[in-house]
Amino acid sequence: MLVKFRALRKEDKKMFFDVQNTYDYGAYGLPLPFNHFGELLKSKDYIVMQFTGILDFENKEIYIGDIVEYFVDWDKRIERMVVEFRKGCFMANGFYLHRYAGLKNSPLKIIGHIYEK
Repeated sequence: MLVKFRALRKEDKKMFFDVQNTYDYGAYGLPLPFNHFGELLKSKDYIVMQFTGILDFENKEIYIGDIVEYFVDWDKRIERMVVEFRKGCFMANGFYLHRYAGLKNSPLKIIGHIYEK
């Protein structure tokens, strides 16, 4: 799995992707005012979220803080869950998400993230 991060700038809610490549004040092409990724992690102006290695059914990358929907077949209902890192793994509502890693037909759908208004 590729370790990737995105960051949300709190001021204007702008999302930046691949921020793990932050160095030399924008040398990678990211307009972020940091000399390296460690400075970004310490910043109180940004929220950094890690990629889980899991894709939703539209092949969108799922990150910590995303809200996903899952159709519960036996109960015929849709459940909304927040993705988080707990107990050493990625989870949503107590369910381990690693079972969905590598699936071509993921049952998960991203509907937003917890930092949206």
